[in-house]
Formats: sequence, C-alpha cells, structure tokens
Amino acid sequence: AEKYRAYGWLVKEIDGNEIKEIKAAFDDLPSPENDIPVALICHTIKGKGIRFMENQVAWHAGKISVEQFNSAVSELEEAFNGRWDRQ
Repeated sequence: AEKYRAYGWLVKEIDGNEIKEIKAAFDDLPSPENDIPVALICHTIKGKGIRFMENQVAWHAGKISVEQFNSAVSELEEAFNGRWDRQ
C-alpha cells in the first residue's frame, strides 16, 4: 500500500472477506474523470469459513474428498444462514 501511495495513488485497504466492505469500496470510488489511479488492496484469509482449510497453503492445489467437500459445504451454509438470520 505504501508503495502505491508513494507514487500518488489513492489506496484503499479493506477486508476482502467482507462483501459489504468490498461493495462500499467500489461505491466510494472516484468518478471516471478522476486522474488519480486507485488501488484496492483486499486483505483476505485463504479458505475463510472452512475450518480445515483456513490459512492452509496446501489447499491452493490438490484434491478434495467427498467427505471434505460435504463438510466444507455444511460449514459455509451454516455460516451463511446464521449471518443472514441475524439481520
């Protein structure tokens, strides 16, 4: 981020795992007539939301078993439903 700022860019750092932050960053972009380049830096967690995959470099490649797939889908559905039921 500092390198971009040093060159005069407008830099926004956001939580790339939070869709509301991503949307807000895009909604807040300057107009197309703006001459200053913009960099959005999204800080993310690899495998976010799946306990056995979070921050595990090994999951950048490889094969997932049926059991792991079902577990991952279940965790994501639970997190999604819990999040939206609260709002």
